[in-house]
Amino acid sequence: MSNDDLASALSSAVESVASGWKKAKRNADKEDRVSRRDLQAMRTTRPHTWTIREAAFSVMEEAYLKASANRRYPANARQIYYAARPAILAKTGADKVDSR
Repeated sequence: MSNDDLASALSSAVESVASGWKKAKRNADKEDRVSRRDLQAMRTTRPHTWTIREAAFSVMEEAYLKASANRRYPANARQIYYAARPAILAKTGADKVDSR
């Protein structure tokens, strides 16, 4: 069997197997189309709401520098937490941050 015959046979096999899947996929795409209202809702920008974790990571370096006096002294986790807490509360709008 030559390479051309082999390529032709493989192409035919793949097309015959994939034709049913292709039809099913096309129908699923038609059924799952997004409504105009839902599309508009997705396009509307909402302000980012910070999670405590995101806020903590975003202020961690600043808090470490504050707790260690710009790297002059070692700072433990509790000191960094106390330095970071006001910024985390401001970003998240939370009333309190649990230290655990």
